[in-house]
Amino acid sequence: MISLLEEIESSGSLNKAAKRFGMSFRHAWKKMKKFERHAGLKLVETKSRPSKLTPAGKLLVRRFKLVKHAVESFLRDASPTSPPIYAQGKLEGKVDQLIFGKAEVSVRVKTPAGNLSFILPRESVEQEDLKKGDRVRLSLGISRIQLQKV
Repeated sequence: MISLLEEIESSGSLNKAAKRFGMSFRHAWKKMKKFERHAGLKLVETKSRPSKLTPAGKLLVRRFKLVKHAVESFLRDASPTSPPIYAQGKLEGKVDQLIFGKAEVSVRVKTPAGNLSFILPRESVEQEDLKKGDRVRLSLGISRIQLQKV
C-alpha cells in the first residue's frame, strides 16, 4: 500500500499508479479506501487534479520509511550470535533514549541483538509512561510499532 501511495504522489494519478502495479483503477481505489478506513484517515485527495497525498498520507509514508530503515539497520547490525528474532515480531529490550518533540518521540531501545531506533506518537509513549531504563517489549506489525513495559 505504501508503494501505491508513493506512486500516486509521484504520478499525480491513482489510475497511473494502479497501472504501474498491474491492477485496475477499481481495485486500487477499493484497496486505498479500505486502507483509509482501517487507518481512520484520509490519505489521498483525488477530487483535484493532480491527485495528491493528504498531509496524513505524506506523514504515513514518511513514518513507514523511517521504521523500515530502522528495522533494516537493526537486522543488518545484529550479530550472528544474537538471540533469534521471533516470527511474531516481538523483541525485548531496555529504553536507552527518549527525545520528545511536539507530536512524536524518538525512541532508542537496546536489545541483546543491538540498538533499534524509531519514532512513535507522543501520546502512545505518554500513555505507557515510558522512561529511560524501562524494560519493554517491542511488537512490530505491518502498520504499527508498539512498546509495552515488561
